[in-house]
Amino acid sequence: MDAEMSKRVLDEFLKKTEDGFIVVDKEGIIREINENYCDFLARGRDEIIGRPINEVISTTSMLDVLKKRYAGDGNNVYVHPYKPGETRDDEEVYAAANRFCIFDDQDQLLGAAAHMKFRQRALDTSQKYRETELNYYKQEYQDQMQKEGGFANFRGNDPKIQHVKNLGMRIAKTDFPVLITGETGTGKEVIAKSIHMESSRSAEPFVAINCGAIPAELLESELFGYEGGSFTGAKRQGKIGKFEMANKGTFFLDEIGDMPLHMQVKLLRVLQEHEIERVGGNRPIPIDVRIISATRLNLMEMVQEGTFREDLYYRLAVVNIQTVPLRACPHDIILHATNYLDQLNQQYKTEVSLSDAAKRCLKAHSWPGNVRELQNVISSAYATCENNMITMDNLPKVITDNHKEEWIMSDTEEMTLKEKMNHLEKLLLEEALHKNKNMTAAAAALGIERSLLYKKLKKHHIEF
Repeated sequence: MDAEMSKRVLDEFLKKTEDGFIVVDKEGIIREINENYCDFLARGRDEIIGRPINEVISTTSMLDVLKKRYAGDGNNVYVHPYKPGETRDDEEVYAAANRFCIFDDQDQLLGAAAHMKFRQRALDTSQKYRETELNYYKQEYQDQMQKEGGFANFRGNDPKIQHVKNLGMRIAKTDFPVLITGETGTGKEVIAKSIHMESSRSAEPFVAINCGAIPAELLESELFGYEGGSFTGAKRQGKIGKFEMANKGTFFLDEIGDMPLHMQVKLLRVLQEHEIERVGGNRPIPIDVRIISATRLNLMEMVQEGTFREDLYYRLAVVNIQTVPLRACPHDIILHATNYLDQLNQQYKTEVSLSDAAKRCLKAHSWPGNVRELQNVISSAYATCENNMITMDNLPKVITDNHKEEWIMSDTEEMTLKEKMNHLEKLLLEEALHKNKNMTAAAAALGIERSLLYKKLKKHHIEF
């Protein structure tokens, strides 16, 4: 790089940086200063260049740097004070300085320079960085929500599931509170997220809390936040609560039936007044959130028992969605199983599939834990299977033992006698092969010759 190019680069750098730079000769006369430092000192560049530095900055340490021929190492930062009236600020201020002398090739002193970091400008830069970082994570969150949420990703072909989906899409266009009821593992949070993503609030936060997972004495501060020092162990600066985090967006209260009665009163006030008050606070904070709640419990029974407030129930259940258990949608069982298996294959770069016998066994199970239980079973089977095939041997005994007769003869209602015989023969051949692991042992278990076993495998298109 030639001298002219180097000078242009340096000039542009000094213009663009938020820091201050100043250069003095060996006599302490200011020979160079950038505009940012001039702005900090509230003086024009022509007022500064050519003057002794101690006349411009009375507290300067540059004369001492020259005297001691201080070379600097970039690590020792000097906190430089300024007197009132010498900077744009009226009060005394400070700047962090990195000072060093400049020498020629013969080690002769030419002068000194200082690189100044201004506190307020550093804070402004830090704030901009935090805002940029916050926007980045907000966008990442929205992208993830978009990927996971929305009723386009709400799986199930059963008419009962389609009804829930269509109802959810209609409800999403409103701001009414929604109560989602149903068994554990039936996708209540998935529905809540889908409603949020289909609503006009989709660009705002979706905040969820499990009312049954937080101790009763901590639930209030989690929901409403607290002022600094309001109780023992509280952070000095205080903390915002989930309601404030969800402002302008959607607040999902999972397991609302587990909320203590005294907190139900406070929640009712929020729904009525649209404002919250932090623990230890004395001023109301307006909020704008859509409330979606969910429970596995029968809230009407709890109302009759006096363990859930009737007025709160009607506030929460303006619209009610009842989820559908997996056993009520038998044709969706394999859809959910293969979809989750596809996710595992994608994650671990594999090509594991379900055997026909395993599929029949899965369809016959009642799934009291619904989709969550199904995913656990598929995860376990995936981890233990061999040869990229999940068989009955990989499924829990509680599933295979309870439904052996059902899966053996499932899907045969419309078959002729010959078709049913072939169906049963194929299942018995598959079971023998999986249990015995080799052709000779399988043939012996079935009481037939190996040659006949080969013919039957070819007949039923079974590979081993």
